[in-house]
Amino acid sequence: MKVCAYAGGFYQNLLKWNPLDIPIKKEWRSLDPAEEGDGIGSIGEPLIYSPEINPYIGGWRRLGEVYGNYIYALARLVSCPQPYDRTEQWNLFNVLVNPIPPVGGINTKFEDVLLMRAEHLWKLNRPIRLWWSGGIDSTTALCALISTKPVNSELIVLMSEATKDENPSMSESVLNNEYPVNKIEWCTADNMWDEQSWWTDGSLNITGECGDPMYGTFVVEHHIEQIDEPWKEIFDWHDVDFFYSGNDDKNRYHRDKCIEFCEEFIKTAPFEIRTTFDFTWWLAFTIKWQWIDRRLYQYLPDPSNWKNMESFYNTPEFQKWSMMNHDLKHKGTWKTYKWPSKEFIYKFNLDATYRDNKTKEKSIPKTAPIGLHMIRTKLIMENGEFTYNRKRIPDYDRWDVLCKPTFDKMKEKIHV
Repeated sequence: MKVCAYAGGFYQNLLKWNPLDIPIKKEWRSLDPAEEGDGIGSIGEPLIYSPEINPYIGGWRRLGEVYGNYIYALARLVSCPQPYDRTEQWNLFNVLVNPIPPVGGINTKFEDVLLMRAEHLWKLNRPIRLWWSGGIDSTTALCALISTKPVNSELIVLMSEATKDENPSMSESVLNNEYPVNKIEWCTADNMWDEQSWWTDGSLNITGECGDPMYGTFVVEHHIEQIDEPWKEIFDWHDVDFFYSGNDDKNRYHRDKCIEFCEEFIKTAPFEIRTTFDFTWWLAFTIKWQWIDRRLYQYLPDPSNWKNMESFYNTPEFQKWSMMNHDLKHKGTWKTYKWPSKEFIYKFNLDATYRDNKTKEKSIPKTAPIGLHMIRTKLIMENGEFTYNRKRIPDYDRWDVLCKPTFDKMKEKIHV
């Protein structure tokens, strides 16, 4: 069994599981009571190894740095609160991931990848509910699904008032029945997470997720003129959430170690990582991809049917396109970011205004509040079992939840 999604500090559970197999001191068990209270826990200050240190005190977020694992710090660089390392080298949790496919073979055109994905979804012979924000990724998916829709199939479009703001022209066309949409449903702050019928009516929920990490990350929005600079320049960007930006000795120590970690991590990329754009794309592609894919589940009151939602872009074919066509993702400006998708939309609806001016936005918060403080579950397992915040995690084997190879590697680094 593997972990589908996780959140929280897990301090008390780490003490119980003790994946490092170290002596647990009695006084450690009385620390960080917030872990059982809200499921989030405290991150605390940087930790540096010593024989007396409690390595679990900062939860899993601080645990890695004690033994040279900086995967959480890399995730924060691209605004990812829960990393899922798809290189499968540094995961602290035993997470279920979609592996990165090998590069090679035919370099399929983006339009063909889109249409093949849509055709595959229709061949599942289920009603499709597209979660349409009006943004570039979900609009591209909608155009592909409409373009390939079989005559007797059912397409449900789930939209909100914010959809009309993000994509006014196409919203009007959808609402005026200009496309073969069978049903329109409305998403609000009141029902977005709590409408159970969307998960039990036999339909397949499709989102535009994984479109972002396929292209890169919005982190570069305010640095579009710096995306060709050497990748280490990102550590000096003032608006990037670098975990070790402090000037004290502990932060300076970890800053150097973290950059060394990055130097090794980027060696797994399919091409040489040279620029800040290369670097942020690789972090999003490897570490953020799966969190983007799974991030909605933990807002649901019952995520046991999580397999009834799929990210449109979470396929090996889109991953291969991303790795083999890195030079096509923008034309040097923020308005041309995700240009292949914008061209596909334009070919479908001839909306030049949308193509030339639409940019990446954070769509979900326009309809419903999100954030770590809003999630309902701190653990979802592959089989659908889940644990609410403020509830104790069942007595799973520790290696069902945690990643044994990573902890074995970290134990080798324990200082003597």
